[in-house]
Amino acid sequence: MANIIKESQIEPSRFKKPIKRLFTNYRNDLHDKELQDNGKIRITELIEAELIERISHLPENLKIISNPALEE
Repeated sequence: MANIIKESQIEPSRFKKPIKRLFTNYRNDLHDKELQDNGKIRITELIEAELIERISHLPENLKIISNPALEE
């Protein structure tokens, strides 16, 4: 996914908030449906952290393509 963001030519930092929101929604859904399975929640947290870390290391000097939907 980080490579797709890199190839998109959109400034990588613009993806952080939507990705965090996506993982928060997924994690909340897991809490509601599978209270006994903390393993899935922990794996979700690890994947989110790794993806955000990789995005953070992408160059920010990419061409910015305006897409307000990414920032909502």
